[in-house]
Amino acid sequence: MQKKGYTAWIGTNTMRNSLGIYTVSINGDTLRGEIKHTEKAYNTGALALSKDGKRLYAASEGMSFMGYGSGGVMSYRIDGGGKLVYLNGTPVWGQRPCCLALDESRNTLYSANFYGGSISMVPLCDDGVGPVRKIITAPKPEHWLHAMHWVEVLEGGDHLAAINVAQSELSIYDAATGERVTGHCFGDRIFARAVVSYGPFIYAMLQDPGIIYVFRDRLKEQKEIELIQKIHVIENWDGGCAASVIRVSPDGRLVLAASRELNKLTIFHRGEDGTLAYADQIDLPGDTARDFMISDDGKIVVIAMQFSDNLLIYRIDSEQAKLELTQSDLKIPSPAAVVIRKEK
Repeated sequence: MQKKGYTAWIGTNTMRNSLGIYTVSINGDTLRGEIKHTEKAYNTGALALSKDGKRLYAASEGMSFMGYGSGGVMSYRIDGGGKLVYLNGTPVWGQRPCCLALDESRNTLYSANFYGGSISMVPLCDDGVGPVRKIITAPKPEHWLHAMHWVEVLEGGDHLAAINVAQSELSIYDAATGERVTGHCFGDRIFARAVVSYGPFIYAMLQDPGIIYVFRDRLKEQKEIELIQKIHVIENWDGGCAASVIRVSPDGRLVLAASRELNKLTIFHRGEDGTLAYADQIDLPGDTARDFMISDDGKIVVIAMQFSDNLLIYRIDSEQAKLELTQSDLKIPSPAAVVIRKEK
């Protein structure tokens, strides 16, 4: 009897004949995928999937949306076979939205907007998304770029963790009021890249140098975060690596981190105390690991190789902290964002 497979949606940058958002069906036995549908959309470099797998949200990363000088977010209903049906969209009043975080307990989609250094709170509704409810704006620095690059909803939903490139900072905000609670500065002109959390631990990754900062969440007791570890993304490498994305496996046992410049993926063991230890490192066949996602059952990871126009699919052995490549030849132009649904 054939195993139930997966459906992945791939957002793309609008170049090299990209058609928008691609629906990929992944066979549960072979873990090989094929393109089933495409949905025309512009520069969908960030995606978010509802917990029930019935709604998809996509960022339109352009400098204008629906005639406004702003990027936007779009909502889709997911029909049979993973086909997308456009519902509606709304401007986010910030240019180049580059990361989306979904908090269904608050019926809110958060959009990190690169230009303008803001986070937009977008309400969810039955027919898609509503007008922006609130905008969190970081203080504008006197130098360099004003940019918000990543947003993550922390456990419990009371706080947001955001990567502010301009201030080289991990910022923690109250999710309801948008007020800044605390943060950690990485140093002048250090390009912070991404953040992810699991339980009471927060993992913030610097692009260059490629370093992961591990924090303990003490927000409830002390309104603080405590730095407990720093570890390089690439073992025995302290140079630039253009670190791109960091994810935690659903069971919390593994942390995966990718390098765009070196085209490597590092697998870490995650201890009960939240700290990381090197487990394995693999070379990725392709160019520029822009994004990847681990399936909800923790069995597979799909990686978007942006400049070589291909997807990689790996089987995950969480016991051995090993990955097995099952496909590298699925061609999609300029893939930039990945979400996955396990079929039932």
